[in-house]
Amino acid sequence: MDHRLNLNSMRLIQIFFLFLFLTPGILISTPIDELNTILESTSELAPTSIIRRMDIEQTGENFFIARAQRLPSLTADIQFNTTAEDREDVEDVIWRTRPFNRISASQPLYHWNALLRAQQIAELQGKYSELNYALSLRNLQQEVRNLYFQILELEMTKYIAEARVESDKRLVETREQSLELGRTSSESYLEAVSRLQNDQTRFYEAAKRVESTRSRLKIRSGYSEPVIQDMQAVIDALLEAPLPEWNPTAPSEEELTNEEVLRFENLAEQADKERDIHRSRTRPKLNLLISAFQDEVNSIGTSEGITRTNFFFGVRIAWEIFDGWEADARVRQANIKKRRYEFEMDQAKIQLLDTIELLLQELDFAKQAIENRKGQLKYLDERVAKYELEVQQGRRTENQLKDVMISRDQGLFTLVQAHVDFHLLYAQLHDLLTGTERLAEFLTES
Repeated sequence: MDHRLNLNSMRLIQIFFLFLFLTPGILISTPIDELNTILESTSELAPTSIIRRMDIEQTGENFFIARAQRLPSLTADIQFNTTAEDREDVEDVIWRTRPFNRISASQPLYHWNALLRAQQIAELQGKYSELNYALSLRNLQQEVRNLYFQILELEMTKYIAEARVESDKRLVETREQSLELGRTSSESYLEAVSRLQNDQTRFYEAAKRVESTRSRLKIRSGYSEPVIQDMQAVIDALLEAPLPEWNPTAPSEEELTNEEVLRFENLAEQADKERDIHRSRTRPKLNLLISAFQDEVNSIGTSEGITRTNFFFGVRIAWEIFDGWEADARVRQANIKKRRYEFEMDQAKIQLLDTIELLLQELDFAKQAIENRKGQLKYLDERVAKYELEVQQGRRTENQLKDVMISRDQGLFTLVQAHVDFHLLYAQLHDLLTGTERLAEFLTES
């Protein structure tokens, strides 16, 4: 019996207790400093986060583009025209280069709030990009947690498989010696060899999956440092950690919100303002015009020109009286869009509440599963200790001991999986229940 394996098994029983020492902050924290570092770095290093931040910057410029339509515009025009004139009051043909200079300004006066609504839509589009980023980041961090714990589970699978391989090798050596002495059959020896080959295959498959999952974590998170390089150090750091004491409850309807709910609310507001823009299409629009221009005209009886400066001030009324009822159709379309987004917002709230209630139930089940599997593992450990003693006394075979050790390792693995399930459920529930606070802080910083 490998006593180091047994010691590590007892430590692994307690691995995930410390994973779940959580507090209801904006970004849920775990006692694994490495995982915390990865989660915190996703907003800066992950490729999807970088792209989403660029989307925010790009969409943010729409506000300045829309605002520019409400501000005065100034235009300057300078021309020089060369002409040839054959005049009756002058004997010779006159060649002259004449300047024509103009500067003009215009300012929208009244457009039935259409320009203001366009600016407000641009601002809402910027907030929509921020919500997309927040939703993308939350989903990414959930994915990173899953990948990290997949690596940890696979490392444990590889660790247990490696221990089985070492045990198989010793068994094969014992059977081979017994076969040479005629104390066992060739079938018994071949059975031990087959077990060794099967466990070696499991070990190599686990090792391959570990590297594949590490690569996925690196790509998705942008975190390039190696993770979980020393399982023993992780085990030592996570001994005797309690389950979290936070007992969440489902929020009221007024408190119920998340990124998806706010996105539909944002789209409904955009549709409402689009309706005002379409309504203004067939209404008269007023613009203030100011212009000054300078040119040169002929002088009677002489080839010299007269330079004059002119000033213009007025109001322009532009009115598209009939557009084939297109504006009416667009108004109806905007109303439909608004009703649709409001309906989808209500559905998102219902789905969110159902998800929270389901997670609360699953969290209770996960707690009970941990307690059940701890009891099962305690029984399996006692059984292994009993078989070890009976093997020494000659009352049990090494084969029988190996079978109960495999059962014990499987029980250990299922306990770890129960803790992983609990942690992921807890983190997901935390994200949903702290959505309002988290979004408020995020949007304020943005």
